[in-house]
Amino acid sequence: IYIEPDEIVNNIHDLIEYKINEKYEKTCNKDYGYILKIENVEKNYTNIVNTIGNGEILFKVYFICLVLKPTKGMTLSGKIYMIFRHGIFANIDQIKILIPVSKLNKWTFEKDQFIKDDKILKIGDVININISEIRYEKKNFSCIGTLYEN
Repeated sequence: IYIEPDEIVNNIHDLIEYKINEKYEKTCNKDYGYILKIENVEKNYTNIVNTIGNGEILFKVYFICLVLKPTKGMTLSGKIYMIFRHGIFANIDQIKILIPVSKLNKWTFEKDQFIKDDKILKIGDVININISEIRYEKKNFSCIGTLYEN
């Protein structure tokens, strides 16, 4: 993390933590997945003054973060945000998941909801989804899944 000389304050740790959150939280990386939350920023770090340029100070900081990386076969809970005759869109944090109608065994589409026996799936419902396909592009994951029913 780079700190400008005029940003130096008494409690530099709070500033470093703020900059780490601002730069990394809610971002996505193909190798690590979504960084959902920065959990712990080490207070012991090293720093180097950049003598070329404007004298920024580089802090080498270690931190622990909570991540979510979708993998095939993973079952997650997500919230339905769109229902249409071709399937259901749900999201789990920032991951968008399509459950195509072909994966909704014995569910019938009727007026913005899916019905099966005495059960109804509608916008806002939380459902369990088994991830079957994953794609990463433009710094985001998109997935196809199947409805996981107990």
